[in-house]
Amino acid sequence: MNAVTGPSFDKPSTARMYNYYLGGKSCFEVDRVAAEGVLQSARDTMDIARESFLFAGRAAAWAAKTHGIGQMLDSNVGIVGVRTEVRSAA
Repeated sequence: MNAVTGPSFDKPSTARMYNYYLGGKSCFEVDRVAAEGVLQSARDTMDIARESFLFAGRAAAWAAKTHGIGQMLDSNVGIVGVRTEVRSAA
């Protein structure tokens, strides 16, 4: 992202690639192509992304229960089409 020109849609974004790995809809062809390239050499990337995502939800639930936290700020990457685990836990 460039402050002057805004986000770039002609180069892959790791956030949008992560969205792709999670089965979301907020990605472009350039992101899907790059993500598939990663999957060719690291086939478990989708599983790792999903487990990381689920861990964030478990960590939020633990913090809420253990420390009585009633509100949480979920500063996610705006993943559209993917259930947000932190929000579900809180």
